[in-house]
Amino acid sequence: MFNLFIIIFITSLILGSLSLLVLMLNTIHSLLLLLELFIIGSLLLFFFKVEFLGLIFLMIYLGAILVLFLFVVMMLDIKTTAVQNDDLNQFIFKGLGLFFFIPVFVWWIFGDVIFLSAMWQSFVQTAVHWSFSLSILDFFQLINFSSNLEVVGWYIFDFQPILFLLCGVILYIAMIGAIVVSVDSQMNSNQKIQNALVQGMRRGNIISYMTSHVDQRHWKMIPKLHWSPNIVHYPKPKDFFWTWLGKNTF
Repeated sequence: MFNLFIIIFITSLILGSLSLLVLMLNTIHSLLLLLELFIIGSLLLFFFKVEFLGLIFLMIYLGAILVLFLFVVMMLDIKTTAVQNDDLNQFIFKGLGLFFFIPVFVWWIFGDVIFLSAMWQSFVQTAVHWSFSLSILDFFQLINFSSNLEVVGWYIFDFQPILFLLCGVILYIAMIGAIVVSVDSQMNSNQKIQNALVQGMRRGNIISYMTSHVDQRHWKMIPKLHWSPNIVHYPKPKDFFWTWLGKNTF
């Protein structure tokens, strides 16, 4: 009775989290509900004694995918939207909560009356009494039961150790490859590096060539050039750009 109540309660929480996950407007809130959903699902798997799948849910979804989603969402420019019908949304959320939690309380209160009546209890007790009175050998007592984690560990380390080590080597090669690619991209020799000292010591003919190819619409985007003894200063022509350049350099 208690176990069935826990199963129905956890299932109701999962359904409620799924509904709120779809209806939420904020992405951060949706991801937090997704986190809660994975945790509750792992608890349900642990309750059914499927520990391996429960740990897989926790390690993969919570440890990798959901953390990646959170970092991606943190880089987004999320703007809070003004919701006009706040009362209607609250009514919808409360209605969904009552819809999923009412069956749990109904089962908790009226479960004994409906499914565990006196006649049903007497029938079950009689059937159990006659079944155990027979001389039947219980083979389950001869079996050494182990958990799922123990069975998976025995199988991996006793029967498939080479494949286990091969998976580790593949992950190690992938990590080294990612590091090498990132380092090579930073140490690329073709990458242009800006040197302020060399740029300040350029000759005046280079500046004249650059200024002769500048469009009149973009003359405001050119930075101010400070005076340097290595720059050849030409007289001011009638061109507007040379006039502007002379005002800022001479």
